[in-house]
Amino acid sequence: KGKIKGTLGVNSRIRRSFEQEEIELLTAIGNQIGVAVENSSLYLKQQVITEKLRISEQRYRQLFESAQDAIWVHDLDDRLIAANEACVRLTGYDLSELQGLRVGDLVSKDTLSIAKRIENQLLRGETPGSMAEVKIIKKDGGEAIVQLACSVVSRDGQATAFQNIARDVTLER
Repeated sequence: KGKIKGTLGVNSRIRRSFEQEEIELLTAIGNQIGVAVENSSLYLKQQVITEKLRISEQRYRQLFESAQDAIWVHDLDDRLIAANEACVRLTGYDLSELQGLRVGDLVSKDTLSIAKRIENQLLRGETPGSMAEVKIIKKDGGEAIVQLACSVVSRDGQATAFQNIARDVTLER
């Protein structure tokens, strides 16, 4: 890449000049060594980045799992793809039952339009996040009123899902 990374020393027992073929061979060997050194450096940088990403993921997972508020993520087809233990406690569904559950089965029909309006505003970029009160339908058929905060999950600038954080405010009503 046009950078000097080091020197390659070549010795001979007798004093002589190197022929053009030998110079070309030594240049090729030097270039290969340079590529190997560069690849090693890039590999080490990748290892550092990978470790930082692993630690960040671990921190996020810990926050997600230990949150007192119910958190779920649903894809753009309205299917839940992740939920925390607080969501299990709020809804009465276990984690396996929540996986793949449709948002319309979790949010009551009379407040689903509120959640959809917020999602549409988020997709249009009208707001970075939004909050509203909606009713959650529990597994046993009971209802809970939650303060719902919703935000977009993106990858490469494209919306892929919605993250929802729900705080039970039923007793405050």
